[in-house]
Amino acid sequence: MRIMSAHKNISRSKTLKGVTVSPGIEMAKVWKIVENSDEMRIKPHSIDESDIDRELSRFNRAIKTSHEQLDALYKMVEKRLGAKEAGIFKSHMLILDDPHFLTSVKELLKSEKKNIEHIINEVIKKFSLMFSMLDDNLMRERSADIRDVGQRVLKNLLTDRQTILEPNEKVIIVANELIPSITVKASDNILGFAVERGEMMSHASILARSLNIPAIVGVENICSEVSTGDTIIIDGTNSLVIVNPASKVIAEYKRIQIEYCVIKDDMKTAAKMPSVTTDGEQIKLLANINKVSDIELARQYNACGIGLFRTEFFFMSGDKMPGEEEQYAMYRRIVQDAGGNEVTIRVLDIGADKTLSYFAMPQELNPQLGWRGIRILLSELSLFKTQIRAILRASVHGRVKLLLPMISSVSEIIEARDIIEEAKFELQSRMQLEINVEIGAMIEVPAAVFILDEICRRVDFLSIGTNDLIQYLLAVDRNNSRVANFYEPLHPAVMNVIKMISDTAARNKKEVVLCGELAGDTLFTMILLGLGVRKLSMNPTAIPGVRKVIRSIPLAKCVEIARDILKLPCMHESKKYLKENVFPFLDHTIGN
Repeated sequence: MRIMSAHKNISRSKTLKGVTVSPGIEMAKVWKIVENSDEMRIKPHSIDESDIDRELSRFNRAIKTSHEQLDALYKMVEKRLGAKEAGIFKSHMLILDDPHFLTSVKELLKSEKKNIEHIINEVIKKFSLMFSMLDDNLMRERSADIRDVGQRVLKNLLTDRQTILEPNEKVIIVANELIPSITVKASDNILGFAVERGEMMSHASILARSLNIPAIVGVENICSEVSTGDTIIIDGTNSLVIVNPASKVIAEYKRIQIEYCVIKDDMKTAAKMPSVTTDGEQIKLLANINKVSDIELARQYNACGIGLFRTEFFFMSGDKMPGEEEQYAMYRRIVQDAGGNEVTIRVLDIGADKTLSYFAMPQELNPQLGWRGIRILLSELSLFKTQIRAILRASVHGRVKLLLPMISSVSEIIEARDIIEEAKFELQSRMQLEINVEIGAMIEVPAAVFILDEICRRVDFLSIGTNDLIQYLLAVDRNNSRVANFYEPLHPAVMNVIKMISDTAARNKKEVVLCGELAGDTLFTMILLGLGVRKLSMNPTAIPGVRKVIRSIPLAKCVEIARDILKLPCMHESKKYLKENVFPFLDHTIGN
């Protein structure tokens, strides 16, 4: 769902740009929180040797109190959102118990002989800086968790500490960083977040999306631009923060909010309708899921199956490698909850920015081009085979497809299929199971595109992972903000590659599903259908908007648009074409 209005009046107000991590539009007074040491008035002062034990006792009490608080938060979030989201606070407890952290505090206290608040602050800054400088995106995001834990301990040490969130009216939180402890305490009076630092996949961002609270991160200098009591608008559809808007802007956004609510209600109605073009072409819309509870959302939006279950998020949610029985129980539940619809389970896809705390990964200069996906699985046979057995066992409860990630050669498919057959033979011999699982290859490495005929001969279906495919085609790290503007799905190379994959799959009579972020972007719906894609898998919440577009168009028009796009030599002309030929249609169709 897009709001593509130019909002002409905005130019008269102070407008800041950020990155949306949780969508929505809200308008309210500012409640500013600047979580840093200066605000807590931490000043170093010397202590005597005889005071060290007293300071250590204060430190231990603060650690104990922090533990109790985090345990209470864990229980609250587990009840409200589920164990996966609550696991954030388990990880915070592990930071509190980290021997390196505790030892560093004690040693620095003894060597510097300063007050314990100052010592903790210095240790936290050191650890946070160390993590923030790592190449691994996931590890960089843990820097925020370290600061969050440090602030909690410090607040429990300070006698003049204040309650973080006590607004008695509707407010939008402005802060220098979105951290889990602030996010999870959001009450009915907290309408949204606008912060200077944050990542799409940080714990706090995940919580904001789970709570359905609009949040924009990366808003440069917002803490210096606003004060508590100012009025701001957060526009999660355009990633804008508007400070002290003029009356005309307020009036316009009140209208947009009403439209937004109407559109959402309209989408809910559309969710119950079939995904058929006006000239009778059936399009299958499936859901991407990360956890068991996402199944309910997929049902709510009438997905015709699960097009991508990212198993790595299940592995990442724990502190040890899940065994076969634990995996089997989870896969079986998803397959059963799918109610007979297909479920595509992608085997463990770790590496690059997706790591496991309990699984040693090498330090790599360029992890995006390193040890990841199928490369890890084929070298860690015990891990791979355990997951395969669990998936095969779950397959007897429904329609299961097994997806291999990061395929770049035919030999990887041959080797993987041999392992799958071994696991199947073992299970059938031991349990007398009737196993029939389709095997698919994820096309996200450019090399795979050029050997696609050979790949098709060895798999049952194809899945286009546009997120990685685009970054590899264009040599753009999609997690690097400095080159984010080069990550352009409309690039002629991207469009032509999707067409090549679709045509090759059709020629080999293989089903192809597109499961990257493009699948849920209504701007690309007509183009993708015109390129030959008939099966799209996306975030469940994106399904109603895509379905509404599909039900409003003839396939012939989509083919015409895609044909025109493929003829254009550059993105500038492609964007101009979309503005003239697709934007007006979307405005009319889905009320943007």
